[in-house]
Amino acid sequence: MPSPGQLLGTYEITSLAGKGGMGEVYRARDTRLKRDVAIKLLPAEFSRDPERVSRLQREAEVIASLNHPNIAGIHDLQEAEGSSFLVLEFVEGDTLADRLSAGPIPLRESLEMAKQLCEALSSAHEKGIIHRDLKPANIFSDPNSSKQRRETELRCDERWRFLINKVKEAGSTPLGIVLNWPSLLEK
Repeated sequence: MPSPGQLLGTYEITSLAGKGGMGEVYRARDTRLKRDVAIKLLPAEFSRDPERVSRLQREAEVIASLNHPNIAGIHDLQEAEGSSFLVLEFVEGDTLADRLSAGPIPLRESLEMAKQLCEALSSAHEKGIIHRDLKPANIFSDPNSSKQRRETELRCDERWRFLINKVKEAGSTPLGIVLNWPSLLEK
């Protein structure tokens, strides 16, 4: 586990930003380009597992295939000190989970957030990409751009392509699929 001030390649770790199933995310400083980035680091034991490294490679390729203002981008895929990691765009701001814990979000703001999230997901879905871990903790509100951006742990999953096509054909959500945005709205 890196500590503040430690270098991973040309990236200086500044703080731990979060933990997830595939590893930890750190805020870091790109010492060459003088910008803040997010480092998604596989733990050393995962970095020795060819399947996990392959999944990280596929994740990097999927993220790199996306270009949307509401989807955080990728800068690089690297290895340093025995660990593989992604270098991602760092998004300032709170997660949707943080916002919701503070109480209901006003209706107008909720609708704008929902619109921006739907636009980002639609962009990914058009390329056959499904985000398999979409939750409030993975959705960020960037106060600097007032754009909704989501963490880009996107996966292409063949089993879900039929759903994308059904939604496109129907022009709405198919029967049996429930979208839960009303629970996020101000009451």
